[in-house]
Amino acid sequence: MKLTSQYTINNNDVTSIDEVAELWKKLFALHHYLRYEVHIEPTDRDWIRRRSKLLQKANDMLVITAKADNKLVGYLIVSVHECDKTVGEIESLYVLKEYRKEDIGTEMMKEAMNWLNYKGVAIQKIAVGVENEQVIAFYNKLGFAPKSIILEKRGDESFRSVNK
Repeated sequence: MKLTSQYTINNNDVTSIDEVAELWKKLFALHHYLRYEVHIEPTDRDWIRRRSKLLQKANDMLVITAKADNKLVGYLIVSVHECDKTVGEIESLYVLKEYRKEDIGTEMMKEAMNWLNYKGVAIQKIAVGVENEQVIAFYNKLGFAPKSIILEKRGDESFRSVNK
């Protein structure tokens, strides 16, 4: 546990994953808004689906929480891949907007990276939407750099040939 004058950071095992559900819903809504410019209210079903995927994917997982005055203000989920134990991934990170200038995200990332190093992980990854420029800069400061680009097309968009 890291204690500062404003918040505490705790490393928890996977049994505490449901504690972060409400903040994950805020992150899901933010990602949806950044990508599609439409606000949505994620449901418990959305969380259960994501939780299930996380639990299936992870060989080993750490849930890092940040609390101020006993209120959950941030979380980070990090895992070691089940199929390739040399790869670790920051699965999810969110800090309430009013706490984002407190270095909570940075401190949780340091905890996660130290844990991955302890686990002997050779490659640490995180997937970030290109529309989330602020967070890309945040991860760059922590040593993460782009390694691949995934192109995406919605299935309901018709194909138009550029050759006439």
